[in-house]
Amino acid sequence: MTWIMNGTNVTLDYHKLDELFSEPEKEPYVIDDEREAHEMNANIFVVMRDTFLSGWGHAPSSSIFVVACPSISIAEQVAYHAENRRTDMKYVTIRRTPTLMKALVSRRLSDGDHVKVIGVNPQWCGWQWSEHNEEQLKQLWKEE
Repeated sequence: MTWIMNGTNVTLDYHKLDELFSEPEKEPYVIDDEREAHEMNANIFVVMRDTFLSGWGHAPSSSIFVVACPSISIAEQVAYHAENRRTDMKYVTIRRTPTLMKALVSRRLSDGDHVKVIGVNPQWCGWQWSEHNEEQLKQLWKEE
């Protein structure tokens, strides 16, 4: 379609108009894995939804937080801490599975979701941080 505006011919390209007014494509979900080398072979994960970070920043949809654990007893401590002391963590589950991706299957991740993965630290067990506690956790990884 062409018309004259201010003395010039103007052509309307419907394809470009569609591009201007269409919804921007969402990026697929992002996995931000911050585990250390000795934590990469984890097969026990505490998976939870972070309600504080969901909806903005890297997670325009929802934010999933994952703590890799060396043992079920540590995972239970992390889950207890997340459910009872962290009001921003919801839907806390312990998953024993060979890979991180299998631990995330039940979360039905979609475009715009953000997954943050860390190895367990003393604070997530409800302990005070100290080098001694940090070393105790590293020993548990070695015993696995």
